[in-house]
Amino acid sequence: MCEIVIHCKEFFKLSTHVNMLIEALSKVDKIYWGDGSIFAKQNKKEDAVKYAERVFAYELYHQFRSLMTDDCGYYLNGEIKKDNEIFEWEMNQNCYPDLVLHGNLYEIEDGSQYFLCEIKMAHNPYLLDDLDKLARLSDSNLGFQDYISLCIGISKTELKEKIDNQRRDNRKFNNETLCICRKDNVIDVFKLGDIIS
Repeated sequence: MCEIVIHCKEFFKLSTHVNMLIEALSKVDKIYWGDGSIFAKQNKKEDAVKYAERVFAYELYHQFRSLMTDDCGYYLNGEIKKDNEIFEWEMNQNCYPDLVLHGNLYEIEDGSQYFLCEIKMAHNPYLLDDLDKLARLSDSNLGFQDYISLCIGISKTELKEKIDNQRRDNRKFNNETLCICRKDNVIDVFKLGDIIS
């Protein structure tokens, strides 16, 4: 595996859990998300992107879990739905976050909601919708320390261009959303406010 380069501002303090996510991300081989992977060769592009995201998310989950100890006191879940309305927001839309790291999912005021993460591949047409969703969820008082947009196959510069070219007025973005972009062997870590005006 090639060496991974991580770009992050020196003064930018990341939590232990976000650092673990970045470490897990650096261990995911390109076969799970690259254009040359078997997943990119499906017949329907939309199906291929959705399938590739799921396969990538499972491998990322595996890599993150391999960094956790049995007695760490927190849990990583994928695509969970809260049935007590915690993840129901704005006109009863449901949210199924790709990854959630928490100590106790049902106690939102105890400080143990670590991160909520949405994953999108670069060519997924709903990538900007996830940024909107994360902004709305962060306004919902769910108590997560970090709301993360994990963008795969796209650089920080390319994400900025995509936002500038496709942003609609009705989308809401939060400058504090943590963005992690991985393209090839480069991982960019930044706040969304660093690239939007």
